[in-house]
Amino acid sequence: MRGLLWAMRVLISRRPPPTRPWYNPHFGLTHDVARCAVQLATVTGDGLPAVRTVVFRGWMQNPIRDDEEGAGKPDDPIDVDVHLKFITDLRSSKMAESKVAEACWYFTETREQFRLRGELIMVTHESTDARLIRQRTGLWKSISDAARAQFSWPTPGSDRPPEADDEKDFRCPADINAVSDNFVLMLLRPNYIDHLRLKGFPQKRVLWRRGDQKSWDAQPVNP
Repeated sequence: MRGLLWAMRVLISRRPPPTRPWYNPHFGLTHDVARCAVQLATVTGDGLPAVRTVVFRGWMQNPIRDDEEGAGKPDDPIDVDVHLKFITDLRSSKMAESKVAEACWYFTETREQFRLRGELIMVTHESTDARLIRQRTGLWKSISDAARAQFSWPTPGSDRPPEADDEKDFRCPADINAVSDNFVLMLLRPNYIDHLRLKGFPQKRVLWRRGDQKSWDAQPVNP
């Protein structure tokens, strides 16, 4: 399983040598949206599917290492038990939806798809775990001013009246040292991964299921 997670990391950060100009060393990520963008599906309170595109923000070990803050370092080892980090708005509909979710990630260069199913954990301004608070604060500081400003925008999904002032509503200050109460660190801890390789003959598909915190069981299946 550790090898599978490392493979995902390589795919995310893949870039041409030697300068690798679109690599962000803080995240270990590329600025290529095709590699950072993930489809995340949840279920609404009415039992309806809800899917949206979110941006992968890095890995977090479980349990959290004492020296791990913010987005971590690109050369940090990935253990077999990790969380994927995303961000969302406290006012978003995601907060009221199922806490079981599935992310779907496709890499066009290698024609590989990863479906990661697991539990969503929301780290808000009311969280009390000091290590999770550090993760949330570090991620707030690492995103752009434009991204931080969005958490001061009007409530997502609310009606937009004709007389609304776009300049007033959407040109908001963004204080790097003051984490917005609306800013939520959203963690996905996978317990099931469906890995499909479309390249080659025949196609390969393996289902990974979590055994415990230190082990996963792999089952090859027909693609």
